[in-house]
Amino acid sequence: IAVVGLGDPVKITKNDQTFTYLSFTDIGPYPGIANVDLATFSDEVKKHKIEGEVLIVTFHWGHEYKSTPSEGQVNLAHLAIDAGADLVVGAHPHWVQTNELYMGKPIYYSLGNFIFDQEWSPETKRGLVILLTYDGNTLVQTDEMPVLIENFGQPRLDIN
Repeated sequence: IAVVGLGDPVKITKNDQTFTYLSFTDIGPYPGIANVDLATFSDEVKKHKIEGEVLIVTFHWGHEYKSTPSEGQVNLAHLAIDAGADLVVGAHPHWVQTNELYMGKPIYYSLGNFIFDQEWSPETKRGLVILLTYDGNTLVQTDEMPVLIENFGQPRLDIN
């Protein structure tokens, strides 16, 4: 498992396509973690955008137990896409939040929980797995697979 979010990007090449991962927290600040600094954020993303590669920016952000993103999440996601991100994915709210296409690029504000023990509400027992298929650096298909967590941390696909 590659560690991302300590400042340096992680690059993974699969089938001759390189995916670059950058990760930031907008909750904190935490020493040693890549905290969002609005003064330098756009430049940081632009610095890692390489033609032909897919740039994925992830965030630890938002308010817990909310189904919609905050204005700050939306603004930061749009800023990431404007700076060159091809995909934005967020976490922290423990609920699946809305998603959108912005400038033709997907933004998933929160994928909810996956392996977690919050059995106390239907929303905290749900997550979303996304499968994005690229042809080169062009997104050609998005599959969303809902997950239901059972027995304090056991996810299964929630297929109706």
